[in-house]
Amino acid sequence: MTTLGGWTLEELRRSLASPRAETGGGTAVLVGAAFGACMLSMAVGVTCRHAPCGELETLGRRAEESSRTLLELAQADGQSYGRVLEARRLPRQTPEQEALRRERVHLALQEAIETPLTAAGLCLDMLDLAASLLDRCRPATRSDLASGALLLVAGLKGSLLNVRQNCASHPDAETWLERARCLQAAGDRQASGILTRLEELE
Repeated sequence: MTTLGGWTLEELRRSLASPRAETGGGTAVLVGAAFGACMLSMAVGVTCRHAPCGELETLGRRAEESSRTLLELAQADGQSYGRVLEARRLPRQTPEQEALRRERVHLALQEAIETPLTAAGLCLDMLDLAASLLDRCRPATRSDLASGALLLVAGLKGSLLNVRQNCASHPDAETWLERARCLQAAGDRQASGILTRLEELE
């Protein structure tokens, strides 16, 4: 698979529209989340251009780095599910083949669960950052921060949907599901708080 960072938007659009396993919903929401983190970095940059602040600049670099990581996770998410499909295609005519296939499927599912869980955690981290920036960035950037937060919410929720779907096929999923529930609850609280705060600032 060509790295997402090397694709044009049109190439990404065509890949997402195709039935290829390497780009799907997980890829789409995490590319959006990567753009959401960019909005936080941009809001910081606009603010610091008018009033330089070392602490804010550090937060902006953190958002920029997270954006790159989210793009990497977008690609890894599709690749990990592709490995699940490959494992499920392994032969199972004999007990030995069936045992090997089951082991490979479970290992691939583990990766396909942990990758979106990691991404969801990073989306939540960026939502926390967005909330902290609302009162610190220029008022003109609030709509950008809000757009970034909405993209990050989609990244978090979409990733957790993938986690739950893949957990349904894994026999030892409860720990992952509990972590997913915690991330979902924290994300819902943070998203609600950001939207409420934006209304208060209007």
